[in-house]
Amino acid sequence: METTVQLKDDFQYQGITERLYTAEHPEIVRWAKFFTDRYKEAQIFEPITGIQHSDRRALLAVVSSLEWYRFSQFAPWFDCQSAAKVSDNKMRHYLIQIAFEELGMRDEKEIHCELFWETVKHLGISDDKKKLLQGLNGVSAALQYLATSLLAAKPDSEILGMMLGFEIPARENIETLLECMSNNNEALKKKLAATKFFKIHRIIETEHIRLSVSNWLRFCKTEGERSDFIKGCDIGLNFWKQFWTQVNDTVTLIEKEQHARPC
Repeated sequence: METTVQLKDDFQYQGITERLYTAEHPEIVRWAKFFTDRYKEAQIFEPITGIQHSDRRALLAVVSSLEWYRFSQFAPWFDCQSAAKVSDNKMRHYLIQIAFEELGMRDEKEIHCELFWETVKHLGISDDKKKLLQGLNGVSAALQYLATSLLAAKPDSEILGMMLGFEIPARENIETLLECMSNNNEALKKKLAATKFFKIHRIIETEHIRLSVSNWLRFCKTEGERSDFIKGCDIGLNFWKQFWTQVNDTVTLIEKEQHARPC
């Protein structure tokens, strides 16, 4: 059976052709659940679950937006570097698909980080808030950890695993980001959800996960390869735990600085 992933016509998007490991393939279903359970055990979103106070949530909306933009500028480098580091073109073919999408496929105006920036504008974030965050390290340490880990990785299977760890929480990442940005404002949430960035990402992340799980099945056959893949996956998950921890830390730091200022 041969399938392609097709989004609505207004996105003009067609995914990779898959002849074996389609979304319904029992091994895709099985291993997607295995890795989903693994990421849930990592509790990567736990650092921000305690932000309930309205003032903190308002600050979280700003911080998560600007830090996600910083991350989304970095993501294409990670995707392209992953594809460059593996040892054969068949692996490279499957890895480069996600980079191609992140970079707008055939339209530079569709580069995802810039689509996201257009979405952030709905929040009306002030220039002062932008300058404040630009002066903080924020998620820089998490991004550096992921970049350093990728550059140090040697086995192909570890690199493939890092990509899955990077992608397996994608659906919950997008929903968490939407919740953070909307700050309990249902009207704003609907407006954000209607943007091209969120429309695209609420659809394609499932395909990214399927594609990354298929790399486990397609290329990791031996015990050693699978061990390296899982090691890489855990690096990706650790990155996300660091990312959301550092978002929370930045919210806390700004909050303390604001309370310390004289009235």
